[in-house]
Amino acid sequence: MYDRTIFDIALQATGTEVQWQACPSSPKYWDGTGPLLRIGPPDEFGLKEPMFRAVIGVFDRLDTLRQIAARPAKDRHSLRKLLVVPYMPPAAADLCRQLRLNFIDAAGNARINVPGCRVFISGRPRRAITPSWRGLQIMRSATVQRMFFTILETPDLDEYSISAVARFAGVSRHSAARARKFLMRWPFFDNTPKVRWPNQNLVFEASMLWADIYPTGLRPKLNPQRYSAASKGWWKTAQLELDGAVWSGEVAVAILSETYRNKDACGAGQASSPQPRQATIYCWGDREKLVMRHQLRPDPDGPIEILDAFWTPLREGDCPDVAPLLLIYADLNSSLDAHNRDEARELIEDIYHELGF
Repeated sequence: MYDRTIFDIALQATGTEVQWQACPSSPKYWDGTGPLLRIGPPDEFGLKEPMFRAVIGVFDRLDTLRQIAARPAKDRHSLRKLLVVPYMPPAAADLCRQLRLNFIDAAGNARINVPGCRVFISGRPRRAITPSWRGLQIMRSATVQRMFFTILETPDLDEYSISAVARFAGVSRHSAARARKFLMRWPFFDNTPKVRWPNQNLVFEASMLWADIYPTGLRPKLNPQRYSAASKGWWKTAQLELDGAVWSGEVAVAILSETYRNKDACGAGQASSPQPRQATIYCWGDREKLVMRHQLRPDPDGPIEILDAFWTPLREGDCPDVAPLLLIYADLNSSLDAHNRDEARELIEDIYHELGF
């Protein structure tokens, strides 16, 4: 995930020379590498089709710039690359002009050459920056991830205080207060005790960030255990709501293929999808009773994984036997199975619309 501090400062520093317009995040263009931009106002229909994909990092070495220039000038979505760096030295800026690389930096230096906009600024002094996202180590905190997920999954967010969100997330007020210092870097909090809903563009990016970090952050702390079942099709008749549990991963996709995507009523999971090879379950209730009811047996290499549920269901009308879409996406996207990752990409569109876009 990119460093938003550098991105925001660079846009502000070059804003007097270039009329930047941030484009809404969209599943059509999403690949997790950087935000989308265009120059100039929206077109006559009020649309904001992107022109650039920002590539944020440190690209001030001449050899690195030559390697970037040797790659295709546009990505697979036909978007131009815009290098966004903390500082571009004069020699590197001159090379960018020779190599036809567009860039901006946090000092206000820039090279932009597109129809209707030609800018070249070099030699402005380096600006001291403390990037707020470097390493994203604090995001790996289980408390922060619980809070973050609860915020993303909470409707009518502005009605809740941080204490209420902490209660929904199942963390102490002390832990929530420490997590809040980090969460303020995304604009979910200001100087008031209330949570606020930020720019929708950021909400989608925040969701994808959470999904990227969840598999190595919070997930291993949810007491994951593996099991086997006597029958491969046992999940079709399982009623997890009786055990205080929900499906995620492949089985959730099989159920959603008949409920969410086809707008049918929530059912018992008689889906037309291929037989799931792995079953992922999040459980609030008594795990031993769930295991006994479905005659599961412990198996370190088994295809069934049960984890502790870590959120409070808040959305009315959700299908009662599946986890939130963002969690299903995170579980599928972290899989080594290419088919599961393809299913995860298809869910991005659903997550995007669930967030209110």
